[in-house]
Amino acid sequence: MSLFGGLKDKLYRAYARHSQLFDAAGKFLLCGGMCILIREAVPFHALLSNLLLLGVISAIAMLLPLQVIPVIGAVLITAQSFALDIAAGGAAAALLLVFFLLFFRFVPDDTLAAVLTPMAMFFGLDPFIPICCGLRRSPASVFAVCPGAVVYAFLRTLSEEADVIRGMETKDYVGKLQLILGNMFTDSLVVIVLGMAACLVTVYAVRCLSADYAPYLGILLGGLVYILFLLLGRAVLNAELYLPSALVGTAAAAAAAYLLLLFWMPLRYAKSEYLRFEDDDYYYYVKAIPKAHGASYPGESASFREVPNQKS
Repeated sequence: MSLFGGLKDKLYRAYARHSQLFDAAGKFLLCGGMCILIREAVPFHALLSNLLLLGVISAIAMLLPLQVIPVIGAVLITAQSFALDIAAGGAAAALLLVFFLLFFRFVPDDTLAAVLTPMAMFFGLDPFIPICCGLRRSPASVFAVCPGAVVYAFLRTLSEEADVIRGMETKDYVGKLQLILGNMFTDSLVVIVLGMAACLVTVYAVRCLSADYAPYLGILLGGLVYILFLLLGRAVLNAELYLPSALVGTAAAAAAAYLLLLFWMPLRYAKSEYLRFEDDDYYYYVKAIPKAHGASYPGESASFREVPNQKS
């Protein structure tokens, strides 16, 4: 634990000295990863799939606010969809417009969750972003996570059905829309989205408890809740879900979230202290858990100390 605490302190000090450089590099990597994911999923326009152009777009994103990055992604997805077919482009524009209305209305500060959710799902780590949002954000983050999952399903559907869409009659717009929406909004997607939302809320509820190791317990229970939803979806709705890969992905997501938590919140539960003080009307009981700072920790042992009376 002291290793992570010391590394966290060094990273914080480095960021304080070079915050602008770190912010710019982070936005470049985030936008670049998003652009490459879109290129791999829907490479229907040669120019928009050019790595040099995507690099230039990512470099421009370094100079713009973080909230602009999902807008760039939406423009790329819509343009690539129109390059495939007008019906696909119209579906992309309508879908993304609805999601942006929800996103900017409820969670405009959850840009990272909205962008990283499809990227995590691309690597099979579906519950990773919900777990992280449960640890650091609020239940409102479902308005960023769930739309991100639907966008990933849309990209995967276009990738899988591109040849079929090209083979259909040019003016058969209704048939193309039915094909896209029918293959995207499946029972599997419903189960996954509900599971991710339940995972996020579970992690948030558990980590808000005063119990020892509550954040770590939240990660475990959040992963179990997600797997439970997949099992119920397969049993009740006969959803097409490949459980072995889901189990491996959930375990990897929980492990990655645990490592991040050691950087975010390295706490020394063994050194907890319990404080008690009073005023004219109340007794106050406070639990103090020291943070890890390098090799040293405040506090020596768990104890219960009475603080001199505090008068209001």
